[in-house]
Amino acid sequence: LLPGFVNSHVHLGESVYFPFINKKLSLSGYLERTEELYVSNEEIGKKRDLVCKFSLYQLIRNGVTAIGGGRVTETATEFQIPNTSGYMLMNSAKLGHFSSNAHDNFLKTKNEEDNILNRHCIFIHSLSRIGKDEIDVVKKLKHELHDLMVMIHVEEDESESNIVREKWGSSSIQVLENEGILDSKTFLIHGNYLSDSDLDIIANSGATICHCVTSNLTVADRVLDITKALERKINLVVATDGPITGAGFNILNEVRKVYQYQNRFVDAEKVSPQKCLDMITINPANAIGQSEVSGSIEAGKLANFVIFEPPFEVKPQEIVNMLIRYELIDVFGVVINGERVVWDRNLIVEDWEKTRLAFSSLIESI
Repeated sequence: LLPGFVNSHVHLGESVYFPFINKKLSLSGYLERTEELYVSNEEIGKKRDLVCKFSLYQLIRNGVTAIGGGRVTETATEFQIPNTSGYMLMNSAKLGHFSSNAHDNFLKTKNEEDNILNRHCIFIHSLSRIGKDEIDVVKKLKHELHDLMVMIHVEEDESESNIVREKWGSSSIQVLENEGILDSKTFLIHGNYLSDSDLDIIANSGATICHCVTSNLTVADRVLDITKALERKINLVVATDGPITGAGFNILNEVRKVYQYQNRFVDAEKVSPQKCLDMITINPANAIGQSEVSGSIEAGKLANFVIFEPPFEVKPQEIVNMLIRYELIDVFGVVINGERVVWDRNLIVEDWEKTRLAFSSLIESI
């Protein structure tokens, strides 16, 4: 029995694109393709709630009991899952309307919906896809709300990194620092092109870096070497990203890939199994402001945990090593708020089959 996993960066609404992206794309190619699909079929926008619910069920099946991402509160509330939901700022057909009156709209959402389970933050897609007006809104909100969390994709691939430098005159990290946005409440996603000086600035700020290794192997052109972040004692978390770029919903397999990638070609472990487990439990719970209720099993927190049934006898002190190093053990059960929602590796929620069939019908209609 272990704490429920915290998937601190996931795009719930992207499962709908599974059948329609069947070749390897760059980051810009992926964004262009999904935007094209969204614009060409209004059902995708109309039925986002269904797509998000389908995605959440898949995450739960794989042991996730708390999430962070863009626009996740409505879906998470149905299961009373702790969540940190990003108010999206991005110049796009799908999300551009959120920039209109963003200051007042964000405050209204935060005031109406923030509680012990639901937190709201600003989610800047990236500095390459917003302008000075959006930055000014974020700065104003940071001044008014001293606990405001900001999520942002940074330095994901070479093209995005170059666009930011051409547009803003320096790296994403330097821009965020200069604008007064970078601090311990900042959640930096990807960071594949972070320089040593960027990492030093991040370490001094107390910001978190979110590592999505599968996504970066899929659509980016470099993968973050997390040992540099760990050397600087930067809070590091692992997440699946979107199901298309991240190849699915299994955060345990994601952190196993991190373990394998970081410890490749050497005799000694650079990153231990326990450190990897921390990257999907207590570290992200702290990073997205959900540590009061998630991230560990202790009195006063929610009864959210995952259950494993090893195929052979394993000493308790060895279970974490076995879980992270090998793919022999998968999630047997998931408990959320003291209620079983997965048992014997199957979802046991009432409307799972209805949701699955409705999702299939949506895909067929597209």
